Amino acid sequence: MAKAAAVLVVFLSSLFAVRSSFAMSGSGAYSSVGPPSPSSGLLPCLQGTGVRVVTQASDAASFDTDRQVWNEKIQRNPAVIAYANVADQVQQVVRCGRQNNVQVSPRSGGHSYEGYSVEDGTVLLDISGLDSLQVLDADHAVIGAGIKLGPLYLGLYQNGNRAFPAGVCPGVGAGGHLAGGGVGMLGRQYGLASDQIVALDMVDASGNLITADASNNSDLLFASQGGGGGSLGIVTSFTIKTYPAPAVTTIYQVNWDLNDLEPVMTWWQKQAPSWPNELSSDFMAFSSNAQIAGNFAGSKADLMAILNSTGYQSLPSKQSEDFREMPYINAALYNAVQSQGLKPADDINSLGLGPGTSLSPRGYFKAKSQIVTAPVSAAGIRSIKDAFADQRGQGYWQAHAQGGAIGAVPNDATAYSHRDAIMIIQLMATWTDPSKQDSAQGWLNNLYTSTLPYVASDAAYLNYIDADQADWAQAYFGSNLPRLQQVKAKYDPDNYWDKPQGKPIAASIQPAAASHFDMAEFEPSHWLQSTRERELKVRPRSQLG
Repeated sequence: MAKAAAVLVVFLSSLFAVRSSFAMSGSGAYSSVGPPSPSSGLLPCLQGTGVRVVTQASDAASFDTDRQVWNEKIQRNPAVIAYANVADQVQQVVRCGRQNNVQVSPRSGGHSYEGYSVEDGTVLLDISGLDSLQVLDADHAVIGAGIKLGPLYLGLYQNGNRAFPAGVCPGVGAGGHLAGGGVGMLGRQYGLASDQIVALDMVDASGNLITADASNNSDLLFASQGGGGGSLGIVTSFTIKTYPAPAVTTIYQVNWDLNDLEPVMTWWQKQAPSWPNELSSDFMAFSSNAQIAGNFAGSKADLMAILNSTGYQSLPSKQSEDFREMPYINAALYNAVQSQGLKPADDINSLGLGPGTSLSPRGYFKAKSQIVTAPVSAAGIRSIKDAFADQRGQGYWQAHAQGGAIGAVPNDATAYSHRDAIMIIQLMATWTDPSKQDSAQGWLNNLYTSTLPYVASDAAYLNYIDADQADWAQAYFGSNLPRLQQVKAKYDPDNYWDKPQGKPIAASIQPAAASHFDMAEFEPSHWLQSTRERELKVRPRSQLG
C-alpha cells in the first residue's frame, strides 16, 4: 500500500500546468471547469499531419460526444481529439505530443471501467479506425488494434470458419482487451486473448514503429500479454492465433433461488475447474437468485452427460433452466445481445456493428475484482448471500471458472500472473440516479470487504480495473512486476506514457508528461433494465473481459 501511495504522489506531482484546474469530486467522478485549450504549438502540429482533429472550439458537439467514456459517472476533458486510421498517423500524432510535452492517450474502444483511455489535458487519440482484419493463413490473422470484438468474430467466421477466444461484448476494442488478459467463453479451451498474440506493432514514445515477436523485442511481447495497454507505447496491430469454430455450440443458463446459494455454489466451484476445457461456466449471485451459465463447444446431449455425471440432478429445484444448440457464430450473437443489448438480435451480421445496429446506452457503475485460488468456504458463501440482504441499487457477484488452457501456461511466460486461479470474481454495482452513487458504492464495498477474507488471495484482475484497489502493483502483476519494471525502463526510460494506475512499473523513473490509459476494454451493460429482468431473463455477461 505504501508503494502504491508513493507512486501516486509521484504521478500527481508530474501533472503539467494545463491540468491544474482539474479536480476529483467527492463522489469519485472526475470533474473540471472545461476542456483546456491546446498549447500553441500542439494544434498546428496535429493539423499538419492530415489527421482529423477536433477541439471544443472547432466542433463542440463532436468534441463533447467523442470525449465520453463508457462509465457515465466519469467526465474528463482532453485538450484535443485526433483520429488515426493507419499506423503512420499514430506515429505523427505521438511526435506532435512529445514535441509539445503533452501526453497522447490512445483509445480503441473506450470501455475502461475507470475511463482511463480519456485523461484531462491530453491528446485523445482515437484509433478505432485501425480496424483491419487480414487472414494470413489457416491459423493466424493480423488485426488492427482498433477493431471491435463483434466485427472480429464475424470476420474470422466468414473467412475460414475461424474463432478467437476473447470477451462477449461486441463493442469492446481489441487494443486494451488483449493487452490486459481477455477472459472469454473459449478461454478454458484455448487460453486468454492475450495468450494468442504472436506478434505486434507498437509506436513508442519517440514515434518509432517497433515490431515485437518471439525473436525480436520478445520482452515487449511478454509485457503486452497481460501487462496492460498504453504503458509502453501504442499498439497498432496484433498478429493472433485463430482456431476452428466449433461445429455446434450449446448455450445454457440455470437459475435457483438465492436461498440455495450455498449448496449450488459448493457444487459448482468443486466441479467447474475440472470440467472438459470445451465447457465454460460462470456462477452469479443476484439479490433474489443464483445462476450458472456459459457455453459448451459441443451438443446439448454431451453437455447434459457431463453435468449429470458430476451431480447436477441432485441439486435443489431450479427456478428455470435453458439449454440451446446453435452454430458458433449464433452463440456469439446471443452473447452479444445478452451482454451489450446488440440489435438487431436475430441477424449475425449485427456483430459487424454496421449501420442499423445499436448497443445498450452508457451507464453508471463501479466494479471490483478478486482472484480465487482455493474453494470459497461455507462461511464465505454465506457472506455473499448476507451482503445481498442489504443491497442498494442493482448489482451482482460473478465468478468465471478458470483452469484448462488458461492454467496450462507457466506463470512467467506472459505478464498475466494469475495462472493458478480457479476463478476470477467480479463484484459490480450499477445505478441510474447519480444521487444514489455513494449508496450503491457503499454496498459494493461491503460486499467486497465481507467476502475478501474467504478468497485466499489479495490479487485482482487488470481488465476489471479499480481505482480503489489496495496495493494494486502487487495485486495485478504479482511476481511478474519486477520484469515489467525492466521492460518499462528499456522502452520508455523517460516515462512519457505516464498514467494513473496504469502500471507502477516506473517508480524509479521521473514522469515526463500527462496521464493516459486504455486498460480494460470491457464494460457492463443493460443498466436500465429492471433488476428482475436482469436476474432471470437476461444474463449480463459483459463482465467477461
